[in-house]
Amino acid sequence: MIILKKILGLLCISSSEKLIHKLIRSAVGSFGLKLLNISINLAISVLLARTLGAEGFGTHAYVVALLTLLTIPATLGFDRLLVREISIYRASKRHQYIKGILFWSFKITLIISIILGICTGLIFWIFPTIRISNSLNETYLLLAFCILPLISLNSLREAALKGFNDIVLGQISGSVIAPGVLLLGIFIFHKFVPHKFEPIFSIAIYGLSYLIAFLTSTFLLKRRYSIKKFIEPVYLQSKWLKSSIPLMLLTVMQILSVRVDLLMLGVISGAQSVGVYVVVSRFSQQMYMVSAVIGGVLLPSIAELYSEGEMIRLQKLITKSSRVAVAASSVLALSLFLFSDYLLLLFGSDFQRGRLTLEILVIGQIVNISMGAVGAILTMTSNEKYLVLSVGMSTILNVFLNFILIPKIDIEGAAIATTSSLVLWNLVSYYFVKKKTGIESSFIGSALTR
Repeated sequence: MIILKKILGLLCISSSEKLIHKLIRSAVGSFGLKLLNISINLAISVLLARTLGAEGFGTHAYVVALLTLLTIPATLGFDRLLVREISIYRASKRHQYIKGILFWSFKITLIISIILGICTGLIFWIFPTIRISNSLNETYLLLAFCILPLISLNSLREAALKGFNDIVLGQISGSVIAPGVLLLGIFIFHKFVPHKFEPIFSIAIYGLSYLIAFLTSTFLLKRRYSIKKFIEPVYLQSKWLKSSIPLMLLTVMQILSVRVDLLMLGVISGAQSVGVYVVVSRFSQQMYMVSAVIGGVLLPSIAELYSEGEMIRLQKLITKSSRVAVAASSVLALSLFLFSDYLLLLFGSDFQRGRLTLEILVIGQIVNISMGAVGAILTMTSNEKYLVLSVGMSTILNVFLNFILIPKIDIEGAAIATTSSLVLWNLVSYYFVKKKTGIESSFIGSALTR
């Protein structure tokens, strides 16, 4: 948190002190929520791994991954669209448009999520061979797909809160409330009926956690924005739909690029491999935490400086933030290399076979962080089409390598596929950043920073 304050303060990103202080508050709040979310999810993973075993934990993780994937078409890109459009309408005080986009997006998302849940359930029922475990029966799937509307609608409510510039409030329900209730429910259930705890109960508690999260985000949104009855909503369906679909496609490719290994591993190798892989992949992903927080806070400043032609200040901002991210992530990488055996043992002896897999994934994250915030730069400089291209190429490579390597070397194959696609994504994106903007995104910097 001190690092974030120094970056924002010393670089003088904006001439407005009020803006700087607001960025710092958002960064500190987001960083705190991120740390809390990581701690809760780590506790959930340890508890589930020890109570359900590798196979049971893999079943739970597979269902959650599938629901996460289905949330993307269910929300249809409205989660990103709401942040942007509500910010615009709020600034111009066009409340009729805010009311219209809220009502319309919530209604469409509810309908789509119900249809998706039914269709996916039918696919699993008609083709039972695609299930990763015999225990993943119709009851599990019915329960899981009843949760999909709650997750999707909660995501939109969080996006709406962010559109009203409540960045921290827009993360509470999904980052703290849902995992907190899940951890508490699992702990209570395991304490009183430890011998009967099965994946179906963890999935049921997961659903309860998102019901409470949905109610919380609904309350926060109503408190932040009370819809006046006398205001007639105005709907711009064609405009909103035209804007949301490209955003959805980008999200689909981004999620696929990081989730396809887990889903293909489940289909090809089974629940036990998924359970081990989920644990090691979560450890490797924590390396990106500092970079993600810094990038999220600096997004508006990148857009502002680029539009004003302040390339020297922008280059200094990107280089220094990239160096901070690399320094912090290097410490985490070294810790994971040195203490991987002890960390994996926390989850049980079955998970220690994931050491090599973890090391492969860590190497991929080192490359990812070293190249800098290439995705953020392309998006904030109106070059998102090149980001779509790079993500699409890496996703195709990921699927191909997973298909070839998982049957031969199991979780290590999935790790090699993921790392290779992550490296490709960064190299292609880095090339377009340099070519289209002239910015050196990596921690090395350019002559402009010297």
